[in-house]
Formats: sequence, structure tokens, C-alpha cells
Amino acid sequence: MSQATSQATSQATCSQRRSASPLPALRPLALLAAAALALACDRGAEPAATAKGAGNVPAADPTATKVVGGDYSEQDRETARALFARLVAPPETATSDVHDRWIEDMRLVPDDVSRAGQSVGLALLARSVVDEAAPMSARRHGIEAAAAAAGPAAGELLENLTLQYGPAMELRDAAVRALPKADPKRALAVLEPILRVRPRQTLPPTESLLNAYLDAADQLSVDAVPVLNLLAADLHQDMGTRHLAVRQLAERPTPLSLAVLEELLVESGGNGYLRILAAQGLLRAAPPERVCPIFERVLERESSPEIINFLSNAVERNCR
Repeated sequence: MSQATSQATSQATCSQRRSASPLPALRPLALLAAAALALACDRGAEPAATAKGAGNVPAADPTATKVVGGDYSEQDRETARALFARLVAPPETATSDVHDRWIEDMRLVPDDVSRAGQSVGLALLARSVVDEAAPMSARRHGIEAAAAAAGPAAGELLENLTLQYGPAMELRDAAVRALPKADPKRALAVLEPILRVRPRQTLPPTESLLNAYLDAADQLSVDAVPVLNLLAADLHQDMGTRHLAVRQLAERPTPLSLAVLEELLVESGGNGYLRILAAQGLLRAAPPERVCPIFERVLERESSPEIINFLSNAVERNCR
């Protein structure tokens, strides 16, 4: 096929897609292919049938199709395109004042998306997910900026991006952070089982999963201590996640969280930093009359110079 014939076919396909009648709702990863086609048509390029990592899914024009529970229009796509452009960093050669102005403006984008409404949020989410020509940092920021405005309509797509192997890990990590902003109930339902039982599948970092779970739990006033207890005490868990869990236990003082912090201080498996985090958490979460006897008991049989020094100073400052 000649280049001219190929371009003519491409233009005809884009024209047909834009004039198509509304179609049934796409499955979330079908959105990737649908939006990829729309972006290709925007640029005058040959439309792709599928987006990289989206799997074998049908192509359709999202300007005329329900997308993950909500509609968005050509005007919404234009608005989303302008918002997305504000997330693209200036070149490294730009002066510091240009970078400073960009950072200041970029921070305004989530509020501007929310004011523009759900349909613009969905359009920005679609562009951020599939526009492989755009800088990864802008795509990540776009997913997070779109989430709150898109709301639960984006929940299934964000869940699939989080769980399914294929899309770039940077996008999956952004999706898990965005999920509780869009749909905290779905985030709890998806993330709690993962955090309770370490899956073998490739997922975003557990620390990101935990931060997203805590975001959702706080929005819904759900007690996160049982999950934090499991993670803090899990010797096979990565240290970043265990440290985060210990810090968060101190922010949620309950009988269980205090008992877990005490146990971590006493029975830490030799991890001095984790024990110090547990001691600091006890100081923040409990009154001196509860904490001081614990510290003094530990000091009576402690052999680690680091722990002895920390607890001795803590007792001197808080228990005399």
C-alpha cells in the first residue's frame, strides 16, 4: 500500500469513528485502545488498533462511547489536552524561574480538573494512560490529577492498571495512588486482601499499596490497625513497608496498636532502627505512665548499645 493510500485510509477511519453512533460501555483496558485511536486521529497518524500493554481489545472512538461508566465529549478532550500540556515539564535548559513557574502552575491542575468536572477528568485519565509519546512524569501526574474529578467511574480502569501486568510500572504506581482518590471503597476492597496475603504477581511497591490503602481507610473511617499490625510484624516484608506500618501504628493509638509497638520494641529480631521507631511511636501514642515502665523493663536486659542509649535518654527526658 502506498503512503498516500495509507494516509487516506487512516483519515477515513478517523472520520468514521468520529461519526459513529454511541457504542456499549467499554471494558477498562479497552479504553486504552479506544483513547489510543483518538490520540492517533488527533495527530493525523495511522490509528492504532491497540495500545501497548492493553491486550487484544477492540478499538473505538471514546468521544462517542461510554467510557468506564461516564461519557466525555470532543470539547472535554480539548480541555483535557490543555490541562495535560501544563503537566509537561519545561526543557532542562530552561531557567530556574521558568521551572518554578511550571511547578507552581502544575500544582493547580488537580483543582482545575475538579472544577472542569467528571467528564474532563475521564478524558484526562484516558490521555494520560495511553499517550506513549508524552513524558512519563506528565502521564503519572495526569493520572493522579484526574482521579478525584473522574470519581468512581474511573475505579475499574485504575484497579486494572494496578493489578494487571503490561502497562509501565510508573503508570501502575500512579494508578494505585489515584485509586483511593477516585473510589475509596473500591480501593479498600482491592488493596486489603493484597496487603494481608503477599501475592506472587508483579505489583506496584507494597509501600505504595499501603499508602493508598491508608488514604482510603482514612476517608472511610475504617480501622487500619489490623492490617498495619500484620505488615509491621512480617519479617519477610520489605523494610520500607514495615517502617511505614510502624509509624502509622503510632498515628492510630488503640490497645492493639500499642501492644504491637511494645512487642516490636521487645522482640524485634535485632532490627535496631525498627525498635527505635517502635519506641518513638510509643512516646507519641501513649502517656508516660504507660511508656516508662516498658522502657525500664527493656533496659534491664538490653544488650544493644544503640537501644540502651536511646531508651536511657528517653527515660531521662520523659520519666523523671
